[in-house]
Amino acid sequence: MMNKIVPVYGDITSPNLGLCKNHLAKVLESHLVFHVAASLRLELTLKPNVLLNLVGTKNVIDVAKLMPNLILMIH
Repeated sequence: MMNKIVPVYGDITSPNLGLCKNHLAKVLESHLVFHVAASLRLELTLKPNVLLNLVGTKNVIDVAKLMPNLILMIH
C-alpha cells in the first residue's frame, strides 16, 4: 500500500501548488488528495497565516478540481 503513496513537494501558496509539469501531471492522474499543510504558528501576523491556511487550501482545491479521476479529498 505505501508504494502507492507518492509525496510531491511544492508551494501551496503558488498557483498549481508550485509543482513542476511532471509532478503536476502525476498529481492530476491520482484519485485521492491528502491536504495536510497548515500553519499553526500563532506568533505570525494575520497575513502569512491567511496566505498559508486559506489561500493554500484554495490552491489545493483548484488543483483537485482539475483531477478527472478524483474520488476523495481529505483536508
